[in-house]
Amino acid sequence: MNYDYPNICIITLDSLRYDIAIKSYKTGKTSNIARYGKWEKCQAHGDNTLPSHVALFQGGQVPYSLEKGNKYYFETFRFFKPELNWDRKKEAVYLLPEADSIPKSFELLGYETIGIGGVDWFNSNHLTSKSLWFPHSDYNDFYLYFKQFYWYPHFNQNEKESFRNQLKLCKRLDLDQYERLFFFINISSTHIPYHRGGGGLQGQKAELEYFDFLFPKLVELMPKPCHFLIMSDHGTCFGDDELWGHGFGHPKVWEVPVLDFRILGNICN
Repeated sequence: MNYDYPNICIITLDSLRYDIAIKSYKTGKTSNIARYGKWEKCQAHGDNTLPSHVALFQGGQVPYSLEKGNKYYFETFRFFKPELNWDRKKEAVYLLPEADSIPKSFELLGYETIGIGGVDWFNSNHLTSKSLWFPHSDYNDFYLYFKQFYWYPHFNQNEKESFRNQLKLCKRLDLDQYERLFFFINISSTHIPYHRGGGGLQGQKAELEYFDFLFPKLVELMPKPCHFLIMSDHGTCFGDDELWGHGFGHPKVWEVPVLDFRILGNICN
C-alpha cells in the first residue's frame, strides 16, 4: 500500500449553516475560499459539537450527501478509511492503517498531529473535553486523538478576534517545520454570540466573511503540499419553525457545507 500522502488541514466552522455559506459564495463575499471551489450541501453526523467531531476523528466520517451527483454522495465517497479486516476493499481518498483514531492512523505513517480547539466545548476544564482531546499525564501521556492539542479562553466564541488569536499560535508553532503534518482547527467565530453583523443569520454570515478574510494567512502557514478539508460540524436554527440553537433534529441543523481541495505550493488542485 502506498502511503505517500500530503499534509492534511481540517477546519470545522462551528455551527455554520449551509444556506449561509452558499449565499456568501454566490454573492462573492467569501472570495478567498471560493477560489478553491464551491460548497457542497451535506448532512452532519451529529446535531452538536461532540458527536460530529467524534464521528470525524474516530470513524473518519466526513459529512455526506444523500443526493447522487454530489461529490460527497455516501455510496461513492469516503474521505478517510482505516484498513479494517472485514472491509479492506472499501474505496477512500485516504486508506489508512488501523489505529485507535484517524489522527493516530496518520501518526503511524510518520505524521505530527496537532489540534487547536475553538468553541468553549474544547475547554480543558470540562471533563469530557479533557478526556477526549488532551494528553493524559496520569496514563503515560496517553491521548486518543492529537499528540499536541491546544485550547485557550481567547480562542472561544466570546472573543471577537478568536481566529486571529489562533493564527498567532499557529505561527508560534511553526507548522511549516513538519515534513508530514495532520492538523485540525475549530473556528469559534461562526458560533453565537456574533461580534460582527448583528445577531442571527446576518451575524453568522459576517463571521464567515471574517474567517474568509483571514483564511489566506492559515494557508500560508501550512506546509505544502496540503489537502484542505473545510466543513461545518452542524448548523443552527434562528427561529426556523420557532426553534433556536442546535442539539436537536432539524434540517437547518443537519445541513452543512463541505469543501476539500489540494494546494501544491502556490498551485491549487
